[in-house]
Amino acid sequence: MNHINDPLTNAIGHSGAVFLGHFDGNNFSIRLEINTSNSLQALFGYVSNSIIKNIIITGSVKTTGIIGNAAGIIGYAGSNVSIINCINFASIESTTNYIAGIVGSSNGVYISNCINLGTIKGVQHVGGIIG
Repeated sequence: MNHINDPLTNAIGHSGAVFLGHFDGNNFSIRLEINTSNSLQALFGYVSNSIIKNIIITGSVKTTGIIGNAAGIIGYAGSNVSIINCINFASIESTTNYIAGIVGSSNGVYISNCINLGTIKGVQHVGGIIG
């Protein structure tokens, strides 16, 4: 397994700058060390019209924000999002809602061949794959 050495401490994309595009992680392991009061936390905070594939997530995501939407891969997936061949090992913990290993919440997402092996803790709408 290939690793990206520096941990990511902030999500890529948020409600003011949505990630739109294609991301192939080439089966690299990406370590998250996110600890914040902001919502939309994961490798990608807010994604729409995108394909995310071949990613392995380790580390942790901890949020205390009002809205939530925390996960290993995507905090919030808007329309037309595909997530393929992804593994989450990270622990995801929040004092809010919509918490999961792969996608916190979604407006329509296609998920294929993804698994969650991390510990997930939240208040409501909590799941291994999607909150």
